Amino acid sequence: MILTVLAYPKDFPQGVPPQNAQAADGIAYRVVVNNPPKQQDFCGYYREPFQKKVPANPPPNFFGTSMYRKYESIKLARDLYKNLRGKKIAKGKLSSEYGVISDERHDSHFEAWLKENCGIEKNFEVLSCEL
Repeated sequence: MILTVLAYPKDFPQGVPPQNAQAADGIAYRVVVNNPPKQQDFCGYYREPFQKKVPANPPPNFFGTSMYRKYESIKLARDLYKNLRGKKIAKGKLSSEYGVISDERHDSHFEAWLKENCGIEKNFEVLSCEL
């Protein structure tokens, strides 16, 4: 049996993920383009197609993947932000093998710092009400 050790992206700067991040777990929602979701649907903000360059000294959340705990919150965000409109909402279960997460904000948003090629996309599916 071959055991694969997953690592964080090599282009994460020092301090990313932050030391106060906790193991990923629980149910999460993510805005995605593809159905079924693909690996690129879970890229960090800094790898999003609209992101042109990395600013000087970006905060750790710049390298995170935005997720929500509550469907109502992600639906509101998707409808509010122009770059998210027209995309689908997927639901899945997080696991520590994927990486770590930040604390949740009041609106249930949090960042996930995901390991390279962790396969998280296989554990998410687009909600039927989004089809």
